[in-house]
Amino acid sequence: MYAMSIFISSLATIALSSIYFLQNSSFLLVVSLRILIGAAHGIVFPVTYTLWSQWAVPNERGRLSSIGYCGTNLGTCKKKIDLIEFLFISF
Repeated sequence: MYAMSIFISSLATIALSSIYFLQNSSFLLVVSLRILIGAAHGIVFPVTYTLWSQWAVPNERGRLSSIGYCGTNLGTCKKKIDLIEFLFISF
């Protein structure tokens, strides 16, 4: 389940990144890909937290999990900036 959700999220992210280079792209397609990524991440986050709690050394758990989750927030910010640029170019 974890690997499948990572795979779906990765494919949707690649599709979302490549859609910005198409001339005739649909806003609904962009929104549906974001929803698919969000649904896939709904599975990934709890499982990742469980993996960190069982794998990491107790003194390092907080630091490692915060670094891991910080990356997803940075990626979301970048995609929102890309979406705003896409909307200004399209319309």
